[in-house]
Amino acid sequence: MHSVFLYHAVPKGLNMSIVNPGGLPRYTDIDENTRKLAEEVILNQSADGKHVERFLEYAEAVRKPAPAAGGAAGGAPAKDAWRSGTFTERLHYGLINGIDKFIEGDTEEARAELQIPLRVIEGPLME
Repeated sequence: MHSVFLYHAVPKGLNMSIVNPGGLPRYTDIDENTRKLAEEVILNQSADGKHVERFLEYAEAVRKPAPAAGGAAGGAPAKDAWRSGTFTERLHYGLINGIDKFIEGDTEEARAELQIPLRVIEGPLME
């Protein structure tokens, strides 16, 4: 919701805010349905005037259930699906989204594969 707000507010004159960009998805990474619902609420517009109700229903439907006491949540979070890509894809995604948690390992993997450090710099780090 914050990404959608900023996407619309910046062209309208917002020139300062306190934001952790690493904690927000990019506007283009938000699925179209979620983006449309958030835009209806933020811009306070819809054909039938029921945009808030639709957004609340959607939020309720996608909310993750809390894990049972003593149990673990099932599966790896979808937000880390990008980690299954090539080192080039992982480096690109991490750099664009401000995720530095894996940068050393991914860069070392690239260096081992490309053998010459300059190739890492001129290749995946500059793409």
